[in-house]
Amino acid sequence: MSRILRSALLFSTTLCVTNVVASAAGYTYTRIAVPGAIATLPVALNASGEVIGSWADTGHISHGFIYSKGKITSFDPPGSQTTLPAGINASGEIVGIYLNSSFEELGFTYSKGTFTDVAFPNAVATTLAGVDDNGVLLGSAMVSGIQVVFTDAKGKFATVARANFPSPTGINASGSVVGFYESSFKSFLSVGGVLKTIPIPDVKSAVAYGINNGNNVVGSITANNDKQKSFVYQKGVLKTFDVPGWTSSFAAAVNNKGVVVGNVSNLRGQSSGYVYNGTSFSFVAIPKATSQGALKINDAGQILGSYTDSTNTKVAFLATPKS
Repeated sequence: MSRILRSALLFSTTLCVTNVVASAAGYTYTRIAVPGAIATLPVALNASGEVIGSWADTGHISHGFIYSKGKITSFDPPGSQTTLPAGINASGEIVGIYLNSSFEELGFTYSKGTFTDVAFPNAVATTLAGVDDNGVLLGSAMVSGIQVVFTDAKGKFATVARANFPSPTGINASGSVVGFYESSFKSFLSVGGVLKTIPIPDVKSAVAYGINNGNNVVGSITANNDKQKSFVYQKGVLKTFDVPGWTSSFAAAVNNKGVVVGNVSNLRGQSSGYVYNGTSFSFVAIPKATSQGALKINDAGQILGSYTDSTNTKVAFLATPKS
């Protein structure tokens, strides 16, 4: 099925953002929230500090948003019943998934005001999970009852994985892909078209969440005793680690400098985001937040995450290192 070029916005409006909320722990924090939304949920960050995600209206319908230069712009592909952005690259191209008026699941790209539908050939559903800086798309599709992970380079589809219900989680600048198998909860890495399972000792699950341009992979493992740890997989070597003072952790993303961000929790129900530079840990510290977590980090050290504020509303934050 060929991609259909979309050129009209169903819903696009510029909204104000409540700017700097606090400065602490070496960062200046910017609160990102769509006015009137019951939740604002971030998903991705690019090199310029542009943020994308979804927000829910009072009818619990999800819409896309992009935060850029202090403003939020909300968007939906034409006819969308639900919009869920998933990735953004350095040039600002956005990818994601939406449900059309027939409630079919389609991938989309959004660049320079234009929407383009993306559907894997003969698929009943297509989801996009990311886009690299060369415009190569990463996604998954359901074809004849089989889940397929694929890349799409300007309409040229290539299958990455198709066994054990693969689910993609990241793509880097050279087109390397990382993800996990839903049937076994083992992680995979594809480099140069060669697919392999990341070698992790016998555990309940191992889920890879992020990859950088050096093919370093981060994620989490859940041991047979249900303890959750973070992992870094670099040049064939696996390192697992606990975060001091916390019961459980998982690594969510790694930038090209090797700095890892992730999330921690304890038995008291507390949670936070962490930053790990390979030798020491620091933590996200948003005043008056009841819970908080880190999702992404770019090469400038900006951290994207979410937190629950004093009104019990989920909002996004962008933490920028103090100069």
